Amino acid sequence: MLLVGLVAVALLLVVVGLLYLDLVRGSVTVSTIHLTSTGDTCGLNGESLVGFTSAEGASVHESLGVHNADPSASCTISSITSTTAGFVVSNANTPVNIPASSSQTLAFTIQVPDSAFSGSITLDVE
Repeated sequence: MLLVGLVAVALLLVVVGLLYLDLVRGSVTVSTIHLTSTGDTCGLNGESLVGFTSAEGASVHESLGVHNADPSASCTISSITSTTAGFVVSNANTPVNIPASSSQTLAFTIQVPDSAFSGSITLDVE
C-alpha cells in the first residue's frame, strides 16, 4: 500500500510540474501568414493563410493547396522561406510542379521562436 501511495504522489508531482512549465512558458500567436513572391510564383503573391497558436520553440506543420489557374503552362514552387525574424521554414516538399489547370499541395514546417510572439508573419514563395 505504501508503494502505491508513493507512486501516486510521484505522478501527482510530475503532473503539477508539467502544468507549471506550461504556465511559465509563453505562447506564439500568429494571426495571419502573408505570402509574398517577387515573380508571383503560381499566383501566390499577396495571398494569406489563417495563423496558429503554439508554444514557444515549437514546430508547426502547415500545408497549402495551390491551384494553377493558367490553362496552358505549368508553374513550379522552388522554395519557401520566412522573412519574419525568429521564424524558420524547413522540410518543404519543394520543388512542387503544378501542371496547367491543376492543383498540388505545398507542405512545410515552421519553427517558431523561443520567445513569446503575437502578430502576423510573412513567407516568401519562389
